[in-house]
Amino acid sequence: MRRRTGHELRAGEASPYYVFHPLALERIAADLPNVKLVLLLRDPVERTISHHKHEVRRGNETLSLTEALAEEDARLAGEDEAIVAGAPNHHSIPHQFWSYQARSRYDEQVARLQKLFPRDRYLVVQSERLFERPQEVLPGLVDFLGVPAWTPDDFPQKNATPVGGVDPAVRAELVDRFRPHNERLYELLGERFDWQE
Repeated sequence: MRRRTGHELRAGEASPYYVFHPLALERIAADLPNVKLVLLLRDPVERTISHHKHEVRRGNETLSLTEALAEEDARLAGEDEAIVAGAPNHHSIPHQFWSYQARSRYDEQVARLQKLFPRDRYLVVQSERLFERPQEVLPGLVDFLGVPAWTPDDFPQKNATPVGGVDPAVRAELVDRFRPHNERLYELLGERFDWQE
């Protein structure tokens, strides 16, 4: 392909579940030691709410947001251990579909990522910055991946706007709940994100 395109091609894929799955990062580190990882992190409050709405739309969730958040710990109890014990074929519906708050505790996931990969193998980007100011963020992303400079004709925004229709008290509770996790994340990254504080 280099002859036809003039540069080496890169292949990639995206999944928001890899960094949260208890075995995926270890498998990636073992099987793809030279991989480059880009972790897009959305405001955890917005991600949590959006995740719940997504599962409701898909028919995977029947509980209201408030009920689902209250039941989350019980629903996820023992699921990490079951996935690890049942590897490689165990599939956990609660872990994948109902992990609203757990998947938004980015500090835990980034700490695992940092233990498994050297600093030059991963890049953490605030999603809102990428979607709101792509012309500022994209050059660094392209440089990290080692691909030729590129500017898309269009950059559609995905998950860049706040999710509406949520009780302000629930939103405020989530902001409080994620605050210590965000502070630890900022310490791990040496960078602050402009999320709801």
